[in-house]
Amino acid sequence: MADQRLMQPNEGATRMPFASPWRFWLLLMAASLVTGVIVGWLMMIMHGAQHLSYAYEHGAFQKAVDRAPAWRRVAALAVAGVLAAVVVYVLKQDVPGHGGELTETIWFRSGQMSFWKTLGQSVLSVTVVGMGASLGREGAPKQMGAATAAVGARFFRVVPAEGRLLAACCAGAAMGAVYNVPLGGAFFSLEVLLGSLTLPLMLPALTSAFVATWASWMILPDRPTYTVASHGTHTALIIWALVCGPLFGLGSVVFIRLVLWADRLKPKRGVLMIMPFIVFTLLGLAAMRYPQLLGNGKDVTEEAFEGALALPLLAALVVLKPLATAACLASGAPGGLFTPSLTFGAIMGGLAGRLWAFAWPGTSVESCALVGAVTAIAVTMQAPLSAFILFAELTHHVISLMIPMIASVTVAMLTARRLEPRSVYSGKIYAGRSGAHTARLRPMPALAPWFTDKVCIISAAADYTQVLARTLATRDGAGYVYVVNEKGALLGRIGRERALHPGRLPPIVSTAAAYDLTEAVTVLTEDAGPDEVEGRLRGEPGGEWPVVERGTGRLLGVVRADP
Repeated sequence: MADQRLMQPNEGATRMPFASPWRFWLLLMAASLVTGVIVGWLMMIMHGAQHLSYAYEHGAFQKAVDRAPAWRRVAALAVAGVLAAVVVYVLKQDVPGHGGELTETIWFRSGQMSFWKTLGQSVLSVTVVGMGASLGREGAPKQMGAATAAVGARFFRVVPAEGRLLAACCAGAAMGAVYNVPLGGAFFSLEVLLGSLTLPLMLPALTSAFVATWASWMILPDRPTYTVASHGTHTALIIWALVCGPLFGLGSVVFIRLVLWADRLKPKRGVLMIMPFIVFTLLGLAAMRYPQLLGNGKDVTEEAFEGALALPLLAALVVLKPLATAACLASGAPGGLFTPSLTFGAIMGGLAGRLWAFAWPGTSVESCALVGAVTAIAVTMQAPLSAFILFAELTHHVISLMIPMIASVTVAMLTARRLEPRSVYSGKIYAGRSGAHTARLRPMPALAPWFTDKVCIISAAADYTQVLARTLATRDGAGYVYVVNEKGALLGRIGRERALHPGRLPPIVSTAAAYDLTEAVTVLTEDAGPDEVEGRLRGEPGGEWPVVERGTGRLLGVVRADP
């Protein structure tokens, strides 16, 4: 009877929320409440770091940086570099540092992460962002939202699919609380982190975002993040959006690839651990000429929305601001990517608007900056619906620009998707899933009578539909699918019965991954001899055993009676 109730088209394969045990909803609301309070606390720390570093009590961060003497900018960034180096050295990347790593944790480890290590990194993250790091302030709160959910998931012993949903909902709720965008936070958790917008998943996401944002109001103000004037739409702006949209798409692709390239350069050991100090000091020196490079870019974005940035400054910042963000990320410093993406889009839009005004006088540079900003976050997140909702809540005054925004986002994404399918948040997922295609399968002459490297492999983060497809591709659908992690190490395997009966999972198929179906398996190491293999086969003639590399656990192939 339960299946007969799935008549709503947007329910998909997910049946979870209303059929879930009471403990899931209790855990969701409790974790969201704690997340909202933690978000407010982290923002207080960030604002305290800003005021202490640049000696001001009231007003905008950017104005305080502009007033600060050059030596103070350099000194503040040098100290921030030391703190970031502490994060890199002490934690050694054990916890996610930005949104892309958080997405990887959600999918490969069902959101399981250390609460205390995440808390320590989050405090240092918002501190260095407050001192001038060119990274987003939302990174640390999202990590803490997921870490809080992980504590509850471990305590209640929820299954991995539920833990994944809890982590994504609380991470999105934290973003909603940071920027006072609860609806956008809910869409972010589903469209960006989980990649599914089915109706049943939306219910826990909305609940989490509502509770966390409401809780954060005890500490944070209830007002829009950006104050912008109302703007009208006219034909010239729509034409501009259609012409410049592809350029914004190309620019966003460059930004995505720059971020993903910088992420691969993060120091992991040795003397490179001092890179944050070097990079941040150089950023402080660059800020002597361009103070707009410091911080997450919120105030620069607002100035772009007001049309207050001159053409030469826009031309410089469209290059320097992304490079500053990439440099901070490559140094290993933890931080978010949302506001830097938004700022880059606002600068691109403002620059394109200034140039367009030479050919079409009277062009509203402010409107162009707004359109460029929403286009950039849509492309860099690969999530147009979340982008529109987030931007509407961030500003409260962009509905009148919806037509040129839709035009720009559509042509930009059509352009970008042909060149780059990844987002700034999904690069780690793509890299991790590639481990299933780069497993070092190789011949084993000593085990030649039984060994084969013709093995069906799948990533632990693969979704359920991919599991089904791989299962049906194995030896007439009767073999095993072997599950590997992001490094290609064997985690277990999935048999036909396990794959074809998802009812054995909790009814959250939309958030289920291959890891959730994995069964433990006895392995042979690469130095196993023929006698050991023959013994295994005599004990279980129809059996099949994976052979792994000693030390790394990488899958090399399997042994069976009929290879």
